[in-house]
Amino acid sequence: MNLFQKFVHIALRKPGLICRFKTTEKILGNVKNKRILDVGCGSGVYSIFFANRGANLIGIDFSSSMISLSRKNAEKENCKCKFLKINFLDFENKSKFDSLLFIGVFDYVEKKEIYKYFEKAIKLASHNIIATFPKTYAFQTIIRYTWLMRQNCPVYFYTRKQIIKMAKIFNLQVKFYDCGPIWVIEFKKN
Repeated sequence: MNLFQKFVHIALRKPGLICRFKTTEKILGNVKNKRILDVGCGSGVYSIFFANRGANLIGIDFSSSMISLSRKNAEKENCKCKFLKINFLDFENKSKFDSLLFIGVFDYVEKKEIYKYFEKAIKLASHNIIATFPKTYAFQTIIRYTWLMRQNCPVYFYTRKQIIKMAKIFNLQVKFYDCGPIWVIEFKKN
């Protein structure tokens, strides 16, 4: 990472990442003995944090390298987490989870596909779904869009109106938490 990239990360990205983490922690509250599915768990940061606080947690990701990194990080932390390499749409589970996390997932899911994710999430969640969505109208949006497109990585941004519309389709209550360039959103069944 060069000096400019470090500046951009510290000044424009890190505050939103910290806010989304703290907001997710606040929404979940006491996680002891709660069943949580961390979809798109990446390096396992959220999975490990909540498992170390007593949650029964499964982290899934379709990336082999991310699952390997998650397992390695959990081992370093002496954390008992279960990590599975699987696409969320292929994931099957007989019992429900108290909460599902989609942190940084919908940034990369095509908008026409997002409805499939919510249809499945509703079947798996007994209490709530916590997700992050990058805002369409934020100062950082154009920088992020340009950066990721140069790397041939599509990214999708959302308006409040689009998210509310989707929540209505699935009969979900929606609560927005503002974290700068992103929203943390809690979806609950009506």
